[in-house]
Formats: sequence, C-alpha cells, structure tokens
Amino acid sequence: MYHGFPLIEATNTDGWVYGAITDFEAPECADAGDGYVQAPDGRRAGLVWEVGPGDFAEILPPDKDRWGVYAVWFPKQVRSVGDLIECFRHVLPQLKVVHARLFGGADA
Repeated sequence: MYHGFPLIEATNTDGWVYGAITDFEAPECADAGDGYVQAPDGRRAGLVWEVGPGDFAEILPPDKDRWGVYAVWFPKQVRSVGDLIECFRHVLPQLKVVHARLFGGADA
C-alpha cells in the first residue's frame, strides 16, 4: 500500500519514516494533508494530519494492507522538509505505541 508515494528519507527517525501523499511544500497544503508512516519492520499506516490541537484517533482499523489510518495533529504549519521532520517527530510517540500494541515491542 502507498506505492508510488515517496518516503521522505530526511524524516527517518530510528527507522520510522514519513511518506508523502499530499505535497507538503505546496502553500495551500500547509494546514492539512495525507501521508503515511513506515515502521522499521516495513509495515505502513495511513496518516491524515491537520495543524492545531486535537486528539490522536483511529480513522480506519488495521487490515491486511496496513496497520490502520490515524488522525494526527501537527503543532505548526508544514512549509518545508524541516517543518515536516519536526511535526512527524511530534506525533511519532503515539504511532509507536499503536504499532507496539498491534505487533509487540518495546513501545507497548
């Protein structure tokens, strides 16, 4: 799943990498977008992100192709790779908890 959409290698944090669906560097996309996360084990989950306060939430449960789709909230607008790295790392702890709960691991 998510083939054809690039992993943004600059976001790699301990093997966790953000994949872009929405062009995060487009001015009209600074406040919301779609992407995915690839865990170190290669499994992927969808991300629907918005800027502002909000609660991490499951949008779609895990299925055979991905470990779910999740709503995440970034602390600031995304206008550059640097912004994306900061925002991805902001939500990464929540993603690690879900992944560990589903597949086991130290983050459970």
